[in-house]
Amino acid sequence: MKFILKLTVIAAVFTVILPGCTTAPEAKKCVKDASPLKVSVYVGNGAKGIGCVEWCRLVNECPQMRLKLVDGNAVAAGALEGEDVVVMPGGNSKDEFTSLTEEGVEKFKKFILNGGGFVGTCAGCSILLNEEDRRLKIVPYKRLGSTKLLNGNFKITKAGAEALGIAEEPRRIRYSGGPIIKKTENEVANAKFEVFGTYDFEASTTGRANTEMFGAPAILGGTYGKGKVFTTVAHPEYFEETLDIVEGAFKFVTGREVKFPPRMKKKDAVSVGFLTSYICGIETAETALAIDNAEDMYLVPVDVMADWRRQLDHINVLVLPNDIIADPKRGKNVKKLVEKFMSRGGTVIGFGSAVKVLPEGAIPSGSREEIVKTIRAL
Repeated sequence: MKFILKLTVIAAVFTVILPGCTTAPEAKKCVKDASPLKVSVYVGNGAKGIGCVEWCRLVNECPQMRLKLVDGNAVAAGALEGEDVVVMPGGNSKDEFTSLTEEGVEKFKKFILNGGGFVGTCAGCSILLNEEDRRLKIVPYKRLGSTKLLNGNFKITKAGAEALGIAEEPRRIRYSGGPIIKKTENEVANAKFEVFGTYDFEASTTGRANTEMFGAPAILGGTYGKGKVFTTVAHPEYFEETLDIVEGAFKFVTGREVKFPPRMKKKDAVSVGFLTSYICGIETAETALAIDNAEDMYLVPVDVMADWRRQLDHINVLVLPNDIIADPKRGKNVKKLVEKFMSRGGTVIGFGSAVKVLPEGAIPSGSREEIVKTIRAL
């Protein structure tokens, strides 16, 4: 009788200590089934390019994450409350800053100060700089200049290798005019940063070597108040070969392991090119994701360099989300791209403001739901 009583007491103690996890296998399941990281990706004015769509797609497809799309108005209205991480993609950092509005900037900074995580690439690095003209002034670095290049070599430092869980070695990462930065003499209150990687090359559109570039900081990590920040001048989100850097970035800012699933074209799927020159808000990003989520479609983000990269050879449909063709500066190149694609027998579909300027033979469409139906009806 005493033996049975002892067993009853022991069972009761374990029930109190391990509610909901009464055995070792179940305890492991509790950890594995932790709620997904709540990640907001900024897709408002200023966010553009292939990288912006790739950020949306990466977070959307990651089983350890839950995606929320935000713009400046959403941030100002408090959309970051309760989130774990905010991602700021490449594009135009000053437009991104302006889109946030004064109220949004304050809430953006408070989100990180109070313990939120930040991951930013290219313009997402520029917006953090300690400068007067439309910057968040979070990292004690300033911009020296930039140069245009499609890819570049970078060197991971010892601090970067340890913080990100990657090898301390040179890496080739997608680069497209990110800032060349230098530490400022003035410190930033509540901020402490280390260099996780440096430029390992010199380049210039003039043909001369940019001596300020080689060895300059290119990947930074640190703290701002209670929050953690990872930012880089490059675009590790572009290619699968550099996604280990992105996975390391999320581990650094959240302490959580994440793994992006390999991307493979679905069998018999229609390859759909999506012009990313301008994202133009949440609806455009949602449209790209609607195409990506369709089982019978494979999303291929493209820009004005698509023909040079031979991307047009591998897509069946090209989607134009806005009226960039009408842009006096950049529209000429896009128009040539579209005309060349159509001359080869490719199908062009436009929605949103693009409907107003579609070339003859292109197909106008409506909302994101309608564009998926339009592609299926071809």
